[in-house]
Formats: sequence, C-alpha cells, structure tokens
Amino acid sequence: MTRVSVPASGDSPEAGPRHYSAGYYSYLWSDALTANAAEAFTEGGGYYDREVAGRLHDHVFSVGDTIDPAAGFRAFRGRDVDPGALLRKRGFVPGE
Repeated sequence: MTRVSVPASGDSPEAGPRHYSAGYYSYLWSDALTANAAEAFTEGGGYYDREVAGRLHDHVFSVGDTIDPAAGFRAFRGRDVDPGALLRKRGFVPGE
C-alpha cells in the first residue's frame, strides 16, 4: 500500500497568497461579466427580454469554450467588457 501524506494547512504551495489572489481576480472578473450582462437586459426590455436572452444563449452559453470567451462576449454585447458596470453594480459610480 502506498502512503499518501497531505500537507498541513499553509504548507502547500496552493495555499499561498498568490493562489488566493488569482482566485479572487477570477471571482471579480466573473462578477464584471455578470454586471455587463445584467446591464444588457436592463437596456433591453428587462430581465425577461427574449432578444437579449437569445443573444446571450447564442454567443455565450451555447458555444461554451469552443471560441475565445472574449469574442463570444463581444458578439453578445457588441463591445468588450466595461469595468464600469461592476463599479455601478457595487455602488461606486452613480448609474448613468
């Protein structure tokens, strides 16, 4: 039988601050994408707008990782991600 040792918390390289930062950045980026998508629905007919939902499905959800995610978002939104959407969502910038 092979013995497997599990490093104590903090002893593993994965537990370092570098990995926490990368995870937090990913979380913030996904929140920025969500804020931009929400604004697309707000600019359309609301959260149940079929046309906006169709674009989101066709250009983001249905293609998955078969295309560059930035290209899929651009096709859905018509532009790159606007970091201001996240700031507005979190109340740092008044709505425009």
